[in-house]
Amino acid sequence: MKRIAELTKYGLHVYFKGNKFIMPLVVIIIYQYTMYTIMPVGIVDSFVMASYLVFFVLVWTGLSVSADENPVMEQIQLLRVRSSLCYYLSRAAVLAVLGLSVSMICVLFPVIQNLLNDKALFLRPLTAFDVLNAFILVAGCSFTGGALGSLLHPRVMEDRKLAVVLTVLLSVLTVVRTGLVQEIPFFKYVAWILPPVDRIAYIYGNADRFCLFQTGLIFAALAAYGAVLVIIRSCICQKRKF
Repeated sequence: MKRIAELTKYGLHVYFKGNKFIMPLVVIIIYQYTMYTIMPVGIVDSFVMASYLVFFVLVWTGLSVSADENPVMEQIQLLRVRSSLCYYLSRAAVLAVLGLSVSMICVLFPVIQNLLNDKALFLRPLTAFDVLNAFILVAGCSFTGGALGSLLHPRVMEDRKLAVVLTVLLSVLTVVRTGLVQEIPFFKYVAWILPPVDRIAYIYGNADRFCLFQTGLIFAALAAYGAVLVIIRSCICQKRKF
C-alpha cells in the first residue's frame, strides 16, 4: 500500500505541475456559477446534470493524464517498485483521487451556495440524504469517466488523434444511448459496451427525490464498468510493454 500511495502522490504531482488541470477547472467553475445563479433549481435535476458534467470532465482528464505519461519514467517507476500491479493500481488511483476531488467541488459548491442564500437555492429543502445520493452518483460518473478517458493509452493506441476522436465519440454515444436505442432499435445490441451513465437520467430524469437503493445500483454498475476498463487497459499495456 505504501508503494501505491507514493506512486499516486507522484502521479498527482506530475499532473498538477503542468497546466492541463486549469481548463477543466475553469469549465467546472463556469458551470457551477451558471447553474446556480438562477434560483430556485431542482435538487435532483441539478445533481443529475452535475453527474454528466463530471463524466465529461474526467474523460478529458483521463486523456490528459494518459497523454502525459512518459515511457522512460514509466519504466523507471516499474523497475523501482518491481510490481506491475502496484504501478497500474496507482495509475487508477490518480484518476480516482482527481475524480473524487471534482465530485467534492460539484457537490459542496451548491450546498454552500444554498446556505449563503438562506437555504433558498433549491425548490425544496436540501437534506443530508440528498447530498449523500448526489455525491455517490457524481463519484461513480467520475470514476467511469476517468477510466474511459485513459482507456486508449498511448501504448494501447499510438495514433493520438484517432484516440481522441474515438474517446469523444464513445463519450457522446454514452450520454445519448437511450435516445439512440429508441430511434435505432438495432443499436441496443452494441450499446451494452458503453458505460451505463445514461441510467442516471433514465431513473432520475423526472424524479423529485433520490432513492438510495437505485443510487447504489447505478454506482455499482459505474464502478464495475470503470474497473473493467482499467483492467483491460492495464493488461494491454503490460502485454505490449514499451
